[in-house]
Parts: sequence; C-alpha cells; structure tokens
Amino acid sequence: RYCVYGKGPYLVVASLFHPEKEGCKERGAPETKLLIFDNPGQNVHGMDWCTAQYNARSNKDDAEHLQDRTSLDNYLAVVHGGRHAAFVLKKQKSTDPDTEGVFQKPDLQLVPILLADGTQDECLKFSDWIWNCMLVYDELHSRFIMYTGMAHNAIEVWAIELVPGQQPLVRCQKEHRYDGTRRCISYSLCFWRAGTQGNEAKMETNDPTQVAVGLVTNEILMWSVPPLHVKSSQEGSTTVIAESQCLRGHQGVIHAIKFNKRGNLLASASDDRSIRLWEKTQQKTSGVQLWVSKWIGWGHTARCWNVTFFQNNDNHCDEALLCSCSEDGTVRLWSTATGDSAATLYGSSGGSYWSIDCDETLAATGGNDGTVHLYNILSRLDQTKIIALFGDKDGKFGVAMDAYNSNIGRFRRTTIVPDDRRPVITEDESQVLERASVSKKKKKKKVIQQTLVGTEFVTHDNCDFLRVATRDGSLMELDLASFEWYHRSAWWNPNTKICNGIEPTDGCCLASLADASHTIFAIGTTQGHVALCLGADRIILEGSGYKTVQKLRWLDHSMLIVYHVQAVRTWVFSEDILEHEDLQSAKATAKSYTYIGSEKTVVSCAEFNPTKSMLAMGNSRGILNLFEVPTTCADEVSSSSWLRLHKKEHINDIVWASDDHILSVGNDGYFRESKVENKHQLVEYLSVPIRTFTAIDRIVCRDSRGPICLGGYNGNNYMIIDYKTGYEFYRTDTGGRGRSLALSHAPFNFETSRLPLMSCVSAMRKDGLNDLIVESQSVMPAFSAIQRQPIQSCVGAILHNETLFDVDFARCERGQVALVSASEDCSSRLTVWAEDGSLVQQAIFPPQESGVRAVCCTALPSNKSRLFVVEGGSKLALRFYLVCIGDGTEFNIKVIATGSQPEHASIDHRINAVATTSIGDDGSAQLAVSGDSNGNVYAYRVHLFRPVHERLPGRLLFNDARPILAVETVRCTSSCCYLVVGTSSGEVCILDVSFIMEESKIPERDEKSQILYRFKAHSVGTNCIESTNVRTSSSYMSFRICSGGDDQSLSYLSIEVAIDSHGKGTLKPTFSHPQNRHRMQASISAVRGISWLDEDHVVCSGYGQRVSVWRFEEGIGFTLVCVVDTEVGDVNSLASVAVSANKYLITVVGIGAQVFLFEISHRGMVLDRRTVG
Repeated sequence: RYCVYGKGPYLVVASLFHPEKEGCKERGAPETKLLIFDNPGQNVHGMDWCTAQYNARSNKDDAEHLQDRTSLDNYLAVVHGGRHAAFVLKKQKSTDPDTEGVFQKPDLQLVPILLADGTQDECLKFSDWIWNCMLVYDELHSRFIMYTGMAHNAIEVWAIELVPGQQPLVRCQKEHRYDGTRRCISYSLCFWRAGTQGNEAKMETNDPTQVAVGLVTNEILMWSVPPLHVKSSQEGSTTVIAESQCLRGHQGVIHAIKFNKRGNLLASASDDRSIRLWEKTQQKTSGVQLWVSKWIGWGHTARCWNVTFFQNNDNHCDEALLCSCSEDGTVRLWSTATGDSAATLYGSSGGSYWSIDCDETLAATGGNDGTVHLYNILSRLDQTKIIALFGDKDGKFGVAMDAYNSNIGRFRRTTIVPDDRRPVITEDESQVLERASVSKKKKKKKVIQQTLVGTEFVTHDNCDFLRVATRDGSLMELDLASFEWYHRSAWWNPNTKICNGIEPTDGCCLASLADASHTIFAIGTTQGHVALCLGADRIILEGSGYKTVQKLRWLDHSMLIVYHVQAVRTWVFSEDILEHEDLQSAKATAKSYTYIGSEKTVVSCAEFNPTKSMLAMGNSRGILNLFEVPTTCADEVSSSSWLRLHKKEHINDIVWASDDHILSVGNDGYFRESKVENKHQLVEYLSVPIRTFTAIDRIVCRDSRGPICLGGYNGNNYMIIDYKTGYEFYRTDTGGRGRSLALSHAPFNFETSRLPLMSCVSAMRKDGLNDLIVESQSVMPAFSAIQRQPIQSCVGAILHNETLFDVDFARCERGQVALVSASEDCSSRLTVWAEDGSLVQQAIFPPQESGVRAVCCTALPSNKSRLFVVEGGSKLALRFYLVCIGDGTEFNIKVIATGSQPEHASIDHRINAVATTSIGDDGSAQLAVSGDSNGNVYAYRVHLFRPVHERLPGRLLFNDARPILAVETVRCTSSCCYLVVGTSSGEVCILDVSFIMEESKIPERDEKSQILYRFKAHSVGTNCIESTNVRTSSSYMSFRICSGGDDQSLSYLSIEVAIDSHGKGTLKPTFSHPQNRHRMQASISAVRGISWLDEDHVVCSGYGQRVSVWRFEEGIGFTLVCVVDTEVGDVNSLASVAVSANKYLITVVGIGAQVFLFEISHRGMVLDRRTVG
C-alpha cells in the first residue's frame, strides 16, 4: 500500500506499510524518489496508473527480446507536467525465496519512449498544457490507450505499447485528435469510461469516453470522444466534436471536476468557494439524458482546489461521501445524497491544500507546505452519520449509541449527572419564602446548583467507568458500556469524624487509585487538606497552612502528589497504601515533603523523577524550577535551579523525557525541552512553536516508546496532535474553554490500546444539574504508525520551523561535514553528516531572545573535532561557542563568551553578518567580526579555554551611515589579516586588522582601522562577500574576492599581498577591466548568497530560486557554466564545502533548505549535479 505524489520534478512513493502489524521486516528507505523531469522549472502536475495482464506480442524487429517476453504484471503510469508527459514502470515483486517475508519497496523506473520516427526520448512533448491523462488497457490489441486532455478544450488519443526487455521501452503512436467546437481556456478536465475507474482499467465496452471540461468562464462543457475499436487508418488526424451540454452555476473559475465510478455523478470545485454535485438524469418527455445540479455545498472560506469521491469497499456501497480541499487548509466531507456537511478535517500547518485522493479508508492531501497529510475518514465521522451514509448491512458498526468501544468512527452521548443536591433552608429563609408566598408579586425561585468536584476515566475488571465527585459529598460512577449510573459511598458524611471543619462545598479536585479489590479516593479541598476515602474508612492529610488544592495525582501506590497554590507536597507511604490494614496506619508511616515555588506565582504543574530523585515544577510566570528530593523528611525544600521558559505564561504540563531532559508546554503555544547539566543546572535545549494551538494544555502521550503528542485548544476545539508531523489524532468541540475537560488513557499508547481516546466535558443545565458530554474517537491503531510518519519530499534532517537566514559549513575529522544554520525561530542548529551522507547527530544551541540572523563556524587547526561557532541576532546579541563533536554520538556545546557593545539595542537593531579566523597556528584564540544594522563593524578576540560566559567588549573597526550587510576575513599569516566589508550602499571596503592579531586582547577604544581600499562594487546593497586563495608562497599571496548585490550582479576583485620577513603584509589590489570584473544580471533577482567552489568557479543564488555556477578567467570575466532550480523560496544565504576531489556540497537556505552535490571536472565542465537533501 503506497501513497504516490509529485513534488517539484520528482515522483515520490511513500510506503504505508507497518512492519510490526504485518509481522515481517521492511527493506529499503521509507520513500522512493524518481526524477521525472530534469528541465529547469518542469514539475509533476498529475499522474494516472494502470495495470493489466499484458501478453507481449512478438515482432520481427524485436526478436532479440523474445526470451524476455513471457508475461508482465506491471503497473504503468503516465506522469505529466506542463507540456510534457513521461512513463513510469513499477516492476513486479521479486520471486526470490531469499526475499520471502520481507516487504519490498516499489521498483520504479523511467521508461524511455520510442517515437514513430524511430527516435527515443525521455518524455512526450505536446503543443499545449496538459490538464489530465487517462490510461486504458486495450485487451483486443494488447496495448494501452492514453487519453490526454489539454488546456484549450482538446483531446489527443495515443496508442501505447510496452516493449519488454532488459531495458523496457514504450512505443507511442498518436492515433487521433479531437477538438471541441469552442476554443477556450480551461483550468480542469476529467474523463470517464465504463470499466476505467481504478488501477485495472480496461476497454470493456464500445461506449464513448465522456469528457468534462472546466472553463475560466465559470462553465463546464460536456462532450464525448468516440470509441476506438481498432487502430485508425488516418493516424494523427483531427476531428471537431460539438459539446453536448454546458453546465452553468458557478461564479468562479472551475479548478477541479471529477466523475464517480458509475459515471452518473459529477463533482466540481470552484473559485467561488463552493462545491457542486451534478447528476445525470433522463428527461421524461424527450428521454434525453442531461446533467442537472443536485446540490450546492457551502462551507469553505477560500478557493476550492480539488474534489474526489470516497467509497468504503468493505461495506459494498456506492460513493456516499464527497471530499473537497481548499485554500483555507481544510478538508470537508459531504453527503452525496443530501449535500450536508458530514465532517470538517483540519490541517496542522495552516497552509493551502491543492490536491486530494481517497481509497477505501484513507484520504491524502497535498499542499503548499510540502507535506502529505493522511486522514482516516471513518474515524472522523460520528457513528450515526456512518450508518446513515453507508448503512450497516453486516452489523459491522454496531448499535450507534452503545458501541462506544468499536474501532470505527466517533461516539458521542450526553447524560445527566444524578441529582444529589441537598436543599438547605434556614429559618430566616423560610420566613422570606412565607412572605413571598402571600405577596402579590411572585419572585423567581432560586435554583440550587450542582457543582462537580472532578471527573476521571478509570478501568476496573475490564470495564470502563467515568467517576464523578460532587460538592454534595457524593461519589458516582457511569458505566460507559451501558450508560448506567452507580453510587459509591459518599466522600463526605456529617456523621463521621472526617469533617474536622471540612464542608462538602470545600471539595475541588479528585484522584483515585485502585487494585483488583479496593479503590481509594483522594479529594482535595479549598482549605488545603486532602480527604482519603476507602469504603467507610476516612482520614485527613493536613495542608499545614498551604491553601487550596488545585490538582491531585497518584504517582504510584505509595506516592500522592498534591498541588497547592504556591507549593507542591508529596506524601510518601512506606508501602502500598492499599495493603495497609486501614488508612490511619498508612498515614502513621507516611512522610511529606513540601517544595516551595517562586514568590508571587501560582504552581501550575509538577513532575517527579524517581530515578534521579528530582522534582520539576512549573508556575504561572513561565518559570521551571528544579528540586532535589531530600533523603530525610523535610518541611520545606527550596529550588536548586530555575529557568524562565514560556514568556511569563502558564506552564501547563511537564514530562521527564529521560533522566536529564524535561519537556514542557504552556500558554505561549511553545513546546520546549530543557536539559539538566551538572546534576541540577537547567539549560534550554529545544524550542518549537506549535502553530496549531492558541494554548497547549498537556503532553498526552507519556509513553517513551510512542510519539510525543500534545493536547491543546484552538478556539473552543480541543485537539491532540503528533508534534513532529502535525497529524491530528483527536478533536472535540468543548463549547468553551471555561468548561472542565477530562481525558481518558493518559498515558495513552496509540499502538496497542484497545479503546478509543475519550473525553468528557461538563455543562451546566438550567435546572442546576450537569450534563456530561462523553465523546470517543477511534485512533485506528492499524494506521496510527503510518499516519505519524512525516511523508515529505525531502531527505535528511529537520532543520528549523521558520525561515533560515544564514548557513555555514566546516570540515571535521573522519571526513565528517558540519553544517550550522540560523533561523527566525530564535535558534541555531548544528548538523553533522558522515562521508556516506548518513546523518551522524544534531544539536540545538540555546535560543536567543529573538531571531538568529547570522552564523559562521570553523574547525580548529589543531583539533578538527572542535568547532568555534559565532552566532549573531536581534538586539545586537552575539554569542561564541566551543563545540566538541567527539565520536559523533553526542555534542558538548559550551558558551565561551558573549559580545558586548556600547549602544543600547532594541529589537530593530540586529547583527547582519559575522566572520571568524584563527589567531596563531593552534586556533586557541579566534578573531570574530560582526557587522550590524547600525553601520558598525566590531572585532572580538576570543580565547577558547577561558571561563564560561565571559562578557567581551568589542573593538569598533569601521562605521558607515548605512547598515553593514556582509563581512569576510582574509588571513595571510599569523600576524597579517585583512577585513572585507560590504555595505547597503553597494560599496566594498578593505581594512587592515593585522594589529589585532598581535594584541593579547582587544582594548576598549574607538580607534577605527584604516581603510586601505574602497570601491563601488554594486549600484545598491552588497549582500554577500566570499574570498579564495589563488597562490601562496613564503613572500607572496594572491586572493580573489567576489561579491553579490541587490542589483543582480557579481563583482570581482583580485588582491596581492607581499609578505616580508616578519610576516607583515603589503596589500595591492589588481583591477581588471570594468567589463570583466562585473557580471550584470548574474541572477534574475537580488544575489543573496555566494561561495567559491575552487579558485576558478563561484556559485551564487538569490530570490529567483536558481543556483548558478560561474567560471571566472582573467581577461575574459564570468562565464555561465550551469543553472539549477531550487525549491527553496526567499533564498537568504548559500554555503559550499568540498567533500572530495572536484565534488562539492552546496546548501541553499531560505524558506526551507536544499542541498546539492556538484561534480566539476578539471576543465571546468559540470559532470554531475543533483539534489541530495
């Protein structure tokens, strides 16, 4: 089972195989990519697959292939894009006995095309844009027939014959062309022919092929193509066919149309945000069959892009659902019978959905976020709607109101909490009522409200219950199978000694603990006490002055965690509390520990780590506190470490992911990970914004083997998603965030749980009682594993969640390559790859307060396993890191120092560029340079083995009235260094900074470096600068400097440096002819990134989404070598590194990142270029 989709010029096949469920192992990568079109700008727009038992006929011309012509049971696909079409063959599975029990990925290959004139080509070329293709197998003539619909209301019919052999070929012959009488522009086209729906498409009837064409004039033209019984004698001829009907009603462009399998329904999606269903009916008077509008579906809030039919084959029913996708990022399900909206499926990325397809259980959507999203249709429907839509002939769906635990669909039911209210009327109130009864004016009767203390889902003796405690002292259970209520012993009883000043109205939270025979209830009160109830036995755990218990949680059978307003108390019992004779003896052996939070804050969550004996606590000000659990009983424990994480917003949940990693979520909408270093020091490790939520409520899945799933609110909707892929497991409308919500099965194992995920929302009734709305939604374990896998058209590693601003490479030991990237998501990331291209490890640097704008890195000359990294961002923030890669399994990242500048910086002041070079031969000291938006260039001398977090003053080297956009260091010797600066006015300046190489540290003075040369390189901003060493000797060095600007040009400068006996240098620029040192229109937009591959070749890229390789020769200038399109939007930077002789990795970053591998011969020819990540 596969999901096939096109991304850019590639065809991607993703496996929907679940090895654990199928009981065999999986071979190969989870995705197979095949390059279809290698022309720049050529993308895959659509495809059609067909299979048949094809018995190849022998031809004299192909006698050498006769030994291979047995029978082929292959899938043949036509893939089209723009004006081109290509053919892809999926070979049949291997019959090798060694592969038995091994799931094999599809073997796809691009099949060469043999044209009528005997020539071969990779693809067919058409005279017009292709909107749709349909492949049909013609058994009579043992060939395929391809119907191709084009943009100007025309159809071409081709005969396709598959020629097998060691290298299969596709022989193509154009049979006929059909033009509609109206020559108009269309945006969509669809075919229907009896027996052609599905993969096994065969020409079984002599009926004509129905064609529907959606026009830009808001109309749908219906016409038909005559049947093709035999090969036409007039091959390539054209016939004009009149349209049989024109359907009107849409008020916008028709973007998609689709026939159902029977051909009697036609669905259309339009620019006017509507979905329309048309039905073929026979006129009573004339007997003519005409298409009429059946219904119009409104609900999408933006343009509708695509539509398809859904049929559940297991229930043997006709297409009962219509699925549509839209620019509003939603998928809507419609009843084909009535046009009613059955469900709305929301995406997690918020982007536009362009395409949709369905099989018998799943719907797959693709859009502008580059990701395929999978939905299980039946799990998103209420059971009553499933039965109404599909029927229940085999009793598969059960009784809608009772089969809550079926793995099909949703279950939702409302029940009333039994009335346990105790009317209390005092003597004064009786007199008031008596006077009111005789009064002429009647007063409204006061309603006594029933207040719930808490609700929770429990499982006992393989039965599932919902437990409820009220402020009238009652304990009740709802049997979720029969929906019958049962009363337990009251938690509050005026005749027992439990009262001790506790009133039933003091109850505020509930937590229970059970074994095979006993259940103990814990009730938290507003006075800070906790009441424990075990049958008729009751005790009080005193609050000791800490007021209001917000939440209770049993960690295990011997520990109860009590959340007070400003503290957390843990009650630790000597053994299992249910094994004590009574609760009083259990209390006598219990120890309590109190953990005090920060002042003027409210404790919101806490989590205990028994392995490390540590407790993590979050509060209402976004602060995470860490406590060490004492070995002896202590009244109060103070925080050993704290870290502000969630922007002064509530931290709602905390989970220990491991012994030294803490996960947290909060009202700021961020998922964050913190690391515990040096036993108790907290350091922020990861920060991910979750755009789906307005506030994240909890980390639902605490099972380390399963995915990390987050629950939170999006308006009134409560959702549970996989944070990595955004797959939505659950959604329910709570009716308002103020209502209490209880969830079942937390921790929840999405792989093995037999029950669906359940929720309970309480709502107050007018009569004072409470409605409990119980809803369940099956997670569909059979599909949960594949649905949480990110199906993307890229390989490699996840980099960032926002736009990338800068990137840099460094060569490490053992042939490894390190890539450092900076992003708007306030973080930088280090990624290391091995020589074979496999990912070694990733690490995230501590986040900055705002976006990281610039980054650079270099490996130390004395030890390539150590990297020096410079990071600059908004508010002129500057950090210096020392990274020890070690064996590649784990990084050691240490903040060496931070840079300080005299100016007061706001969020609008930022560092735009950074550069670094080694001071001395061992690299123990580094020169770091930064250029900022204030027009300043500062230098920092960084000693790598000094105390951590040293604050370094910067030395002002250069100042300009315009912002600095680029900086580059040119190191000649250990005592000779030059700095190249690019400004937003288009100038390039060269400064001598050799004096800094000799100083022990940079003094705090405002003496600026002398500008040696200054020239106008570009008419507007100089965005990037890169230098390369051409020739080197003991007394002479030569460098080439290339820059890219906003004027779309490249500029070149060569400098020569004479070195004296003391290592001092004298710089002399050598200018070429102006025509040779400038290359105008080197890019179709501003040049944003530039890098030298070797001393003769330079690569550049910009907003135009093109990567260009140029060759520079003295006296000739720049010559274009090759151009490659990139899928990255808004390119901001580019970096390259040599991985071997003449092979280079090039990374382009912007809205995403793309890695290319280039191979250049010694003659300057590009031998190979391809996307590798």
